Amino acid sequence: MCSLRVCLCTVLLSVSVHGYRFSHDGWTMSGADEVSAMEGASAVLPCTFTYPPNGGNVTGSVLWHNKLPLEALSLVFKCTYAGPGRPRCDEVTQKAGGGRFKFVGNLPEGDASIMVEPLRKKDRNSYRCRVELTVGGFQSVILTQLTVEAPGGNVSVVTGTVGGSATLPCVYQQPQRYRSVLTVTWMRKDPYRHIVTFTHKADGSWAVENGATRFELVGDPELGNVSTRINQLSVEDSDGYQCLVEFSKPEYYDATKDVDAHLRSSVHPPYTHQYQREVRLQVQQPLAPVTPTVTPTVTSTYILLILIALLMLCILLIIILWKKGVFSSVMRSATFSKRSAVSPDVTGRGAQLQCDSDQAESSTYASIIINSGKAKKPQADDEGAQKPEAANSDQAESCTYASIIINSGKVKKPQADDEGAQKPEAANSEVIYAAVVTSR
Repeated sequence: MCSLRVCLCTVLLSVSVHGYRFSHDGWTMSGADEVSAMEGASAVLPCTFTYPPNGGNVTGSVLWHNKLPLEALSLVFKCTYAGPGRPRCDEVTQKAGGGRFKFVGNLPEGDASIMVEPLRKKDRNSYRCRVELTVGGFQSVILTQLTVEAPGGNVSVVTGTVGGSATLPCVYQQPQRYRSVLTVTWMRKDPYRHIVTFTHKADGSWAVENGATRFELVGDPELGNVSTRINQLSVEDSDGYQCLVEFSKPEYYDATKDVDAHLRSSVHPPYTHQYQREVRLQVQQPLAPVTPTVTPTVTSTYILLILIALLMLCILLIIILWKKGVFSSVMRSATFSKRSAVSPDVTGRGAQLQCDSDQAESSTYASIIINSGKAKKPQADDEGAQKPEAANSDQAESCTYASIIINSGKVKKPQADDEGAQKPEAANSEVIYAAVVTSR
């Protein structure tokens, strides 16, 4: 048979309990006289104990019952401690739990707490904690009443990144009868162990127990919010967490009415209602910054769109200029400039642009001489000798003359003669005419 040795003065509670304390014959046992949790979540029934030191090795078991008197049929959970240095139970017996009861305490540290998960409506009952060691047995005279509340949705999930912070939410509705918050405790679920406890002081402040520095109470307990921030996160912080809020019941409340008269003086308050909520934290490695890249397809698309826009802009500009007649004016100016720059060459081919000095205000003259390209045959006189070709006859044979007068549209100013009288305007100032002569 293996043994269990626990020193009374060095007991370290893995589940922080600030509830009632029952002391008798060197034994002590503490717990909450009321626990409430949501259906489908988990509920912890706290129970811590000490026993008189005897200097020897002991063995023991943890038992939980849910009915009175203590009978075999009322046993719902039992586990047996297997030996020194092994805080977990190796032999577990569950009579009515259906595998949903789990030992989460630590016997070497004097913790006999159990967890019910998932919680069902039929689990609503009164439970009693008992330990049986080789040095004797001891049980609580105060029952723990488990209340199962209606489900409030799925368990909250909070995400965070390594090195950052995350806030674990814990919001509750304050009981009408118990409005004074005594402690706020956070536990980890796997393995189940104590993380941090915030204790309410007389001056209204909150103190952190066991020197925890990464945890900060950010909610207002007076408003039903005890949310807690965890700083400097690591991947190891990923786990399920349970929030335990202990409400201190009024002084007039008496939980010993069902306790034997000779044991009532051994029970000491405070009597508490422990409100439990569950949350899950997921801590991830920070994501590496992603540099945006532009693919060749996207670049080609941008270039094509820009070219189309420029083409449309050019077309629009051409249409606007065309409507304003800019191109017609430019073409006319270019045509007349080209014609005026050409003079007859030695062959008689060419064009002349002449302006009458009298009609410079209103008319433009153009003379066009075109060589027909035909060779002039020599002619003989009466004596058979060839006559010299007349200059003008040669040009009449080989050229086409055209005279074009275009009215400029300007109003001709009247001119005065030598005696001061105004001369009548020439008729041709308002006439456009053309003469074409073709040689035969």
